[in-house]
Amino acid sequence: MTLKKFSLLFLLTIFFASCNLSNSTRGNQEFGVDAEYFIGLQKLAEGKTNEAINKFLKCSKKGSYYCARRSTEELTKIADAKSKSKAIEKLLHRFPDSASYLLASKHYFLLEDYEKIIRITQKIDFATEKDELIKMRLISLNKKNFESYNDEVFKWFTICPISKEHYQFYRDFYNPSNSYTSVQASPHDKIINFRIAVYKRDYLAALEMTNQLFEYFSESQTTPSAQIASDIGKAFLYGSEDFSQNAVLFSSYAQKFKNTDAEFYFWFYAGRFYEKAGLYQKRTHDCFENAINSTKDLKLKDNALWYQMDAQLKISVDKTVENILNYAKRWNDSSYFEDFFERLLSVLLTSGRWAQIPTVYKQIDGYASDEITAKYAFIYAQLLKQNIISSPEAEQEIQNAFVRALKSGSNTYYKIQAAKSLNFLDEQILELLQKPANLSPEKVNPDAEILLKGYAFFGFPEKIYDEFLTVKDVSSKTAFFLSDFLNKCATGKDDFYTQSLRIAVSAAKKSNVPLTLQQLKLIYPQNFSEIVEACAQKYQIPSFIMYALIRSESFFDADVISSAGAIGLTQLMEFTAGDIARKLRVKNYELTDPAINIEFGTYYLAELLSRTNNSYLHAFMSYNAGITRVRRWSKKNLNDELFLEIVPYEETREYGRKLISASTIYELLYK
Repeated sequence: MTLKKFSLLFLLTIFFASCNLSNSTRGNQEFGVDAEYFIGLQKLAEGKTNEAINKFLKCSKKGSYYCARRSTEELTKIADAKSKSKAIEKLLHRFPDSASYLLASKHYFLLEDYEKIIRITQKIDFATEKDELIKMRLISLNKKNFESYNDEVFKWFTICPISKEHYQFYRDFYNPSNSYTSVQASPHDKIINFRIAVYKRDYLAALEMTNQLFEYFSESQTTPSAQIASDIGKAFLYGSEDFSQNAVLFSSYAQKFKNTDAEFYFWFYAGRFYEKAGLYQKRTHDCFENAINSTKDLKLKDNALWYQMDAQLKISVDKTVENILNYAKRWNDSSYFEDFFERLLSVLLTSGRWAQIPTVYKQIDGYASDEITAKYAFIYAQLLKQNIISSPEAEQEIQNAFVRALKSGSNTYYKIQAAKSLNFLDEQILELLQKPANLSPEKVNPDAEILLKGYAFFGFPEKIYDEFLTVKDVSSKTAFFLSDFLNKCATGKDDFYTQSLRIAVSAAKKSNVPLTLQQLKLIYPQNFSEIVEACAQKYQIPSFIMYALIRSESFFDADVISSAGAIGLTQLMEFTAGDIARKLRVKNYELTDPAINIEFGTYYLAELLSRTNNSYLHAFMSYNAGITRVRRWSKKNLNDELFLEIVPYEETREYGRKLISASTIYELLYK
């Protein structure tokens, strides 16, 4: 059956599918042999293990790639020991990749069959393979006393960033001498000990070990890899304040290890040390320049260029603006520099260097990302509009800058604000938001589509999101269907609202055709609508700003707790919730209860609106940073658009943009 015919039949029958188990007969008609996998999952859920095994066996033989693979993987979990080993061998034979090696190694590790682990991992690439798999290989080599054990351990600890698997292996298995100061340790041992000290951020201990490492390098007992050189830089950066001496030392090692992978990091950290010393502007610039020229890695080049620009900005804003075009012509990934231009803009605005903003804007257009260029264009237009700066052709410049801001890529704030400034009708703004973000043809994997649609058809919504993150090349059309399916399955007590939203956002980024209004509503859904509408009416605020708040704060995850301790849909702190509870005379409450959380959040936002003259922007920023701070930041001579840009915290600035954008979109979509 072709994918086109399959999609048509699927759409005709999916209306009968729900979050419950579907009819197996109809499933066989639509999915053919792949239905055996999904029916096997149903049998497994019913406790009918033998029937499930038979279904998985059938699909593993003749099913499409993903369904056959998942069937084989299920067999490795539920079969008896003998059958499980056969399933593992079949998995390795048919799907010989990293995921299969990892699953098989875990199986053999439990059986203490270390020789098989060694055999199946013989050709893995330590630089790209998962550390968990490498760790099992090394333990197996040790158990079987392989001569290559020590060399492979050293290789793993020197060519890869240190991870928790490295540390667990070091702590539990690698024990020639784990003491940092052990005199018995070999050069390899001491290098590994050094890297672990840096990983644990024990920079003083790591710094003490660098003298020994430099001796090894000088005596040619070993050479520094890129990872080792990077860690040496961190040890000196965070463990020593003798920046001038460190800069000289690292410059000498950069010259000594010229044309090696370590050269970049020695020049790079020499530049960091000269910059921290604060007296060597030219040397700082030259070291970063040498770092850029010493590597072919484009990411490393951008990293050194970023620090070169950052060092220049700390010394002279004028020089930075003067050289901005030269910098722009040299970078590779424009998105890497977005935070730099965000900070530069903040410096220009807060220091009153208004006239330099159009200079930066016109030089970076065509080099910087659309998001950054649109930001500068929009602010330039606002400055002209308020007569803060002037131009002989101000009206035309304003028009041109707002039109440029419409092309803001994924940043909807500047796109919407520019459209409003250009007096777009509501319908025109919606059309603007519906335009595709991607103009390239989509890659579609039919086997991945069958797997994900099968989970929907046969009633396994809980499997969709994780698989969506795992498989590749799912069309935006199918992704939006899955988003809609999960949204309809959601009860508010599960993760389906959040998963639906994340899939919809991902689909929008991939889509190369205009979004439908229904798809846009999946990106901006009205989840928990009964509670939101009731609370908005009770506290007399527009419901669309509450949907915007909840979407931005929690992505409709009722159980989420932030790193700062904010809880639930509207992300309330415990002390804020306690104050609201006293005012509402609520004694017992649970902030993960959607009804309680939404009511408390609505009450709090309504209170902030009343205290900020019903300014959505000021209320939103007060919700994020506190009303006292917002009042302190307020500038009466600036409109809201410019006021937002001078707020000193990037988190609060971005928060304000997200909430204003989402509020506008909700109002347009649902009014």
